[in-house]
Amino acid sequence: MELNIEPIDLKRNALRTMENVLLDKMQLAQKIAQKNNSDIILTGILPTVRKHDLRFENITNNQRYFDLCNAISASRGEKYKIRISGIDELIFQHDSPLIEGCNTGFQFHLQIKPKIFHHIYNIAQLIAAPVLATSVNSPMLFGKRLWNETRIAVFQQATDTRIIGNYHLESLPRVTFGNQWLKKSLIEIFKEDITRYKILLKSLTQQKYRNPNLNTPKLNALTLHNSTVYRWNRPCYGIYKNKPSIRIENRMLPSGPTIIDEIANSTFWLGLLMFYKNSPIDHLEKVMEFDDARINFYTAAQQGIDATLRWFGKRIEVRKLILNELIPKAAIGLSSIKINPKDIDKYLNIIKERTHSRKNGSRWIIDSYDLLRKKYSKQNALTTITSDMIRYQNQNKPVHKWDIPKHSIAINNPSKLLIEECMDRDINSINQDDIFELAYQINNWYKKNYMVVVNKTGHITGILDKDILNNNKNITNRKKIIIKNIMRKRPVTIKPDITIKDALFIMNKNNTTMLPVVEDKLFIGIIQKENLLQYESHEKKQSITSELSNNYDRIIGNYHSNNEKTIIFTAAIHGNEKSGVVALNRFFKDIKMLDLKIEGTVIGIIGNINALTKNVRFIDVDMNRIWGRKEEPKKPNSEEKELLILKSLLNNIISLKNKKNICIIDLHNTSSSNGVFTIVNNKKEAQLASSLKIPVINNLLQKVKGSFAAYYHSKKVNTIVFEGGAIGDPAAVNNHEVGIWKILEKKGFIKSESIPEKISQNANKMSQFAKKIKGNYAVKYIHKIKQEDEFLMNPNMLNFQKIKEGETIGHDIRGVIQSPNSGYLLMPLYQNQGTEGFYIIDYI
Repeated sequence: MELNIEPIDLKRNALRTMENVLLDKMQLAQKIAQKNNSDIILTGILPTVRKHDLRFENITNNQRYFDLCNAISASRGEKYKIRISGIDELIFQHDSPLIEGCNTGFQFHLQIKPKIFHHIYNIAQLIAAPVLATSVNSPMLFGKRLWNETRIAVFQQATDTRIIGNYHLESLPRVTFGNQWLKKSLIEIFKEDITRYKILLKSLTQQKYRNPNLNTPKLNALTLHNSTVYRWNRPCYGIYKNKPSIRIENRMLPSGPTIIDEIANSTFWLGLLMFYKNSPIDHLEKVMEFDDARINFYTAAQQGIDATLRWFGKRIEVRKLILNELIPKAAIGLSSIKINPKDIDKYLNIIKERTHSRKNGSRWIIDSYDLLRKKYSKQNALTTITSDMIRYQNQNKPVHKWDIPKHSIAINNPSKLLIEECMDRDINSINQDDIFELAYQINNWYKKNYMVVVNKTGHITGILDKDILNNNKNITNRKKIIIKNIMRKRPVTIKPDITIKDALFIMNKNNTTMLPVVEDKLFIGIIQKENLLQYESHEKKQSITSELSNNYDRIIGNYHSNNEKTIIFTAAIHGNEKSGVVALNRFFKDIKMLDLKIEGTVIGIIGNINALTKNVRFIDVDMNRIWGRKEEPKKPNSEEKELLILKSLLNNIISLKNKKNICIIDLHNTSSSNGVFTIVNNKKEAQLASSLKIPVINNLLQKVKGSFAAYYHSKKVNTIVFEGGAIGDPAAVNNHEVGIWKILEKKGFIKSESIPEKISQNANKMSQFAKKIKGNYAVKYIHKIKQEDEFLMNPNMLNFQKIKEGETIGHDIRGVIQSPNSGYLLMPLYQNQGTEGFYIIDYI
């Protein structure tokens, strides 16, 4: 996507104006993208881009782009062979120049007076290297760690129309830094471009040489040709508001990492231009060789902030050059054109801190990738990096303040990944005319138990699988056997652009566990079923998302950053206990609004939708008393249907995770006041519950059969009941909100500083409320009731109210009900539905 803004006058607030305009336009673009289930990312090269994406079906529907691609291909006359070396090495070929479509830049235009253009242009060439070194943001392509600014190499190789012959010709690529300082005028560049570069595009319409109204030359042919020569600092001619102008187009800077980073990069470049413009250096060629400036540029692209440059005849680390010399000079230059001092400090401090910490976009991507690859697949690592880039960009946080991701996120629809994204490229192949002895020894060394057989042209002709390689007869006669005589001929192969799902189908259909990957009949990789099992596992994990989608009305919210730990909050198992539902809705809304990163998975689920809709405790039976039945009912009632759906959903989630890292919090309300407490099964749950600083009831779930919490405790999943307060009491919503945030804090999902102030205030209120009654309690007595008992609780009795033995509690058809024990009252029943009239508890 291309986003442009109107020219801005270079005045006091020009830089902040540019940032604000870009932020507004990005926000508008994001809204449109989100309506189409998409997002926007600022990046020099998208970490997850695939070769399969670089197709004409994906190109912007503008005839000029098709004509340009066709013209470049016609001039080149052969496929595009790309070779870039960095930490890794990338070697591949493509059938069009669309490989350049991987690149995204931040192009900064500066209008220059024609008389001094050559001087300013030379300065732009001089400072290109140090500015690029701190701004690099494109270190990877197709999962390979290459140059710090890989865009530079990709663009040059993708649009190179030069023909390689037997003799060396003096020629320049269409993407170029240039080959000499300007001497007198920008006309020198236009002359060179017309002389050296073949015209690729011609104007389709005849246009007059001059505007008849203004007598201003349009120079259509020149500007069209100029647009097909890609200098990293490119001179541009144009007409704006009926006036001709000459501009320098700075094309070297990458997009991103954030808009504020882009403005900081531009500020640094602009400040240095203005400083050296006013410096006594009139003839750069006398004090610095152009070759040094050109080599500096490519060194900066390769090595980034770790580069060493040749600067006015001396070698110097670019980091020291920027910190000790160039940032102060940039500040002077910006002051000379009266830029707001606050803006100078703001943007140059970003350059300073980024350079000092060595943490630019490229370093963040590489460090993130290296850390994630120790635990996760390549594709998981790249997807996580991309996700975090979008998250930080939405905050407009400078890249030097970004944290390195420690956990992987789940890949959406992993079965739709392409084979090119997960195939094994580090493969063993062997010629069909070799003897089996060679294959046998190689397999002994590397223990891969498969080998692809090719002919002299590299075309695949067969495979050696585990059965062939380990056959005793073959091993005995290995020095006599020719491979083509024992290989499996005409193996089933696949192309790199098919999905994992389709590959698994082909494997199952052909009863094979391995498929060679071919492109243009050449063997390029291999995929094994055992390596696809992780994606099958991911696919099962995605069934959680699918299941949540199928249970849309039941799901309050679903946040996922990694699979290492999970908390599931359930609410409204009793349909008239609504505060947990409201609190969870608030929670998921808050974390979205705050763009909060949570270390784990958090899911909010409604227990009894039918009863919640009708605002009743239950419709047919108490759903919190029918868990653990051995047989499923033949004709389930309303609660039994709800239970089956909820159980299936929860069990699917739990089956894909480590039970030790799962916790369920069941949110409830009481029918009487002062009902703020937790119910636990064991010491581990009690320890977690104690973080809420409210009473903890320890043995209730062992005494009440068929509860949801007891059922999942029996399945070895830690489960806590959190009673947030009385039904209909607004404070109960606040209490449940507090519980959600504090439990996530205790379990390490969030940091304490991430908790909103309103939650902290409500937490203080809840702990003050429970101060006199907090502690550990045990149940001494449960008063069981039936509908026909016509149980009636004495009015205005409270949770944790002190009770003496023999004290009157309530009445039923048999008469007065007295407490059999001294202790404290718990959950006195003030509603028509229920199976326990009250509990007597006491301190442990």
